[in-house]
Amino acid sequence: MQIFKDISPDDYNITPFITNKEWTFDSSSYTDYVSGSWGIQVSEGIKDSIGINADSASKNSIYNLVNTLYYRYENGDYNNYSAYDTLTSLNLANSLWLFSIPQQIIGDRIEPRSVELTSGSSWDIHDDGHGNLYDYENIDEGIIGNVFYEQGNIILTHTASYCGTNFNSGSNWELKLRGSHIIYEHEAICNIKENEFCMTTNRTAYTSSVSTSSRVSMIVIPALSLITFGDLEFTVAAEETLENIFSLPDNKVLYDENWDPYITTIGLYNNDYELLAIGKLASPIQNKKNEELTFIIQWDL
Repeated sequence: MQIFKDISPDDYNITPFITNKEWTFDSSSYTDYVSGSWGIQVSEGIKDSIGINADSASKNSIYNLVNTLYYRYENGDYNNYSAYDTLTSLNLANSLWLFSIPQQIIGDRIEPRSVELTSGSSWDIHDDGHGNLYDYENIDEGIIGNVFYEQGNIILTHTASYCGTNFNSGSNWELKLRGSHIIYEHEAICNIKENEFCMTTNRTAYTSSVSTSSRVSMIVIPALSLITFGDLEFTVAAEETLENIFSLPDNKVLYDENWDPYITTIGLYNNDYELLAIGKLASPIQNKKNEELTFIIQWDL
């Protein structure tokens, strides 16, 4: 016998929580990241330049792309993808360095205040959580670039102090950041009342040697439950005892009227009776007819 029971909306909860993973990229392993499927991309952009980057991308094209996306529309035009808050400062010179981090690394976004770009004691660049970059070794230079957290782009815009640095040629630098990803914890509370889920389709649990059992008359079948018995299958319209629903074929009843099944697995189904999730118990739990049970199933998506 298969019995389906609706879960009340009050017994189903979804709780979001944020997970973070720290990543480190440096000049010695840079080529490994570039050649891999999760590779970061470091590109130089120079206005009106005819030069190209290591990946054959035009430096002028990189500049125009970044300028159009983030800097060209300074008054909050809808084409500007850079508006964070009033503390974000956007200023672009005639050249830039772009660090593009793929979604497989950042997840939903780069975590604010996690970006560190260093090169020995020459410079120590950090973000302030508002999308601005500062060089703590040269703090007088003020804001030297921006982080666009959702897009995974880190841009050095004030490149006077870094124009001699070729990030593509393996110069001594290290980039650290944390990717941020929201995971949703789903929780379903499954309540079993007295005399619920007390039957089985296992034929070895039945016998034809006993004509009637008080155990059968005590079993209550919830409304809209799907019942299968041999080749017979139907849905119960209203809550009813098993004895009143139908007479067991060949007077077959439970072998032992004191029989109480053990629960090992709980399945969660949609309205089309398609299996969505399975909860496995660490050890079998006996479902006694005069006791109520509550199972909490949790999974992350």
